[in-house]
Amino acid sequence: MKQYRTLLIVQQEYKLNRRFLQDNALQDLNGLERLPGLEVLNVSNNQLTHLSGIAPCKSLQILICTKNQLNSYGSVEHLCHCQELSTLDLQDNNIEDAQVSTSSPISVSIQQNMP
Repeated sequence: MKQYRTLLIVQQEYKLNRRFLQDNALQDLNGLERLPGLEVLNVSNNQLTHLSGIAPCKSLQILICTKNQLNSYGSVEHLCHCQELSTLDLQDNNIEDAQVSTSSPISVSIQQNMP
């Protein structure tokens, strides 16, 4: 199976609201600005070290980003631009300094991998 290292988003895809890009070799999310109506994104099992390309996705409601290489709060800080985000799954990353507010309406899962 072919794995992609970058997002190739053609101009006709701008109306898509769901993208399932798991099990590739993505290293960044550049190109998502062409999907302003994106509501669901699954980028699990890639090689992401940060989520800076996610900022333009203001309609994003569900982000599944398990099994990547995220390792600090700084790598996910761009999620603050996703004001519609209600579900966030960051399991099996190595995020050590993550702080989740108990008053947040977002359902967050950051459970670490157990040996």
